[in-house]
Amino acid sequence: FRFIECVTDACDQPNDILLSTDAIAAYAIVNGADQKGFIAYLGNHGAKKGLFSLKCTNGNCSQHTIEGLVAMTATIGELSVAMRGNGTPFITYFNANDHLLHAYACDDAACKSGKDRVLDTVVNNGVKSVVKISPDGNPAILYWGAVTPLHFLVCQDVDCANFTTTILSNAQYATEMDLEYGSDGLPVVAHDNLITGALKFTHCGNMTCSSGNTTKQLGVNATGARLAINRPGTPFVFYVQQASGGGGTHDMRATKCLNNTCTNPNWNTNMGTYVHPTLPSILLQPDGKPILIFSYTNGIDHDIEQWVCNDWQCSTHTTATVASIHSGMGFSAFNVKAAK
Repeated sequence: FRFIECVTDACDQPNDILLSTDAIAAYAIVNGADQKGFIAYLGNHGAKKGLFSLKCTNGNCSQHTIEGLVAMTATIGELSVAMRGNGTPFITYFNANDHLLHAYACDDAACKSGKDRVLDTVVNNGVKSVVKISPDGNPAILYWGAVTPLHFLVCQDVDCANFTTTILSNAQYATEMDLEYGSDGLPVVAHDNLITGALKFTHCGNMTCSSGNTTKQLGVNATGARLAINRPGTPFVFYVQQASGGGGTHDMRATKCLNNTCTNPNWNTNMGTYVHPTLPSILLQPDGKPILIFSYTNGIDHDIEQWVCNDWQCSTHTTATVASIHSGMGFSAFNVKAAK
């Protein structure tokens, strides 16, 4: 389990920090109020297994504390974490004990304690989830189950003791998704479809996505959508689409929307073709230009590639290989956040 600190924006001199040799099933990272990383993960810590928090106490996370939050007999599914306005993390995760979607609301910045609650009582709903903080300061959660439609859950308080849930019926069998809030304050969702292969963008008509939604298809045979709202306040979508040649080759594509609903994207192009690329990530530079990161197979190892965009549309970029990881280590995914 490793942490890479980029010393420069180009990440041409990365520091590679070993966090743990324990088995990790899934993890998510967010910046704390102190601008030091906070990581939630499902996996092992010594003889213990379950949900854990790791709080970095310095910039490159070479010093950190680990807390056991929820004990489990196994760790499956994925998780997500967001930082609330009071400086405390909020975690959504799939609990392998009851096979339900849970939320863990931390009491403090290091998450030494907190409140755990069930968000959905349907077994296997919430295998994957994405949590973001809405403009009103409360968490909002996008999630799916093995064969269930995409759900949008809006918390009515910071700990999500009360909430409302909407099923996005046009997003059945979504396996990868992302959530952001546009410059108009309304939710925007990007998601794939396991059955049709279509990658779609939905602009919600209200805060709960219960009416007035507009949807546009962005890609075909596509997955791994990641969202950001960059200048001039409109969505930027980064995703993976199967290349025309098929097989293991895929195109890394991006769409820069001209408006909040993405009904008129002004830029949608192939940024390069790679072998077995996985889960792209986006972070924004202070001026709003994207930094795009993904991994792919170079024939021997898995490389983590970073593109620093030279404009808001990322029509040109500079490239750096952040790390090469031997394929025998089972590297498959990563998560990235900017440090300040």
